[in-house]
Amino acid sequence: MNVFQVAILGVVTSLMLALLRRERPEMGVMLSLAAGAFILMLIVPRAVGVMLVFKDMADRAGVGGTYLGVALKVLGIAYVADFAAALCRDAGEELLASRVELAGKVLILVAALPVIHGVFQLIQSLLS
Repeated sequence: MNVFQVAILGVVTSLMLALLRRERPEMGVMLSLAAGAFILMLIVPRAVGVMLVFKDMADRAGVGGTYLGVALKVLGIAYVADFAAALCRDAGEELLASRVELAGKVLILVAALPVIHGVFQLIQSLLS
């Protein structure tokens, strides 16, 4: 799957949604969810490959698995929150979408706490 295939799928689905939403808005939400899920299934193998490359680079660099785990967790939270917020917006729920985005940002901060703590410890040890 390349970017052109994903783009074509997105454009064709968008055109279908524009026609479908006039007559059956509830079916439009279902089509949007199905297309989004299908695209996610297509890119998961590529994402797994990217994660394996990052793990290999971290192992070679001698960087602890904690930092790589935090980075991957933060990326995952960002992508899932963005996808969920887009689905909420697609369903016409702008307020809910903004709350999903806020929750994603808070969860990213929580996930990054070990790295932030490590940076503060490093700064403290350098100043001592």
